[in-house]
Amino acid sequence: MKDKFKDDRVYLTHLMENIQKIESSFKGTTKEEYAQDVDLQDATFRRVEIIGSAAKNVSKKTKEKHPEVKWAKIAGARDKLIPGYAMVDKDIVYRINEDIIELKKQVLEMLEELNKEAKEKW
Repeated sequence: MKDKFKDDRVYLTHLMENIQKIESSFKGTTKEEYAQDVDLQDATFRRVEIIGSAAKNVSKKTKEKHPEVKWAKIAGARDKLIPGYAMVDKDIVYRINEDIIELKKQVLEMLEELNKEAKEKW
């Protein structure tokens, strides 16, 4: 349930923080190294969960204002990662690292826009 006292900047900041953590974790890591690193897999999976949860909580207004963002795909990423009980698709998780570049750009733009709007209100 969305917290009515949080604005979209909180959720977008959660998105950005976890995107940056994924980027940092994957820096210099090959697909083969990733496949052997259970801790990195677990950390990435958790970060994708947080990103999906944060995306679900972004307001309808912001989602409608930014249809270029694949909100449903982001929010549903966790479900795609687990094809069966306790089984994570490592290839999908690894590809997420490759896909977050565009999302990061979009989130930065939205944060800048929302921060500007907030400053104008004050």
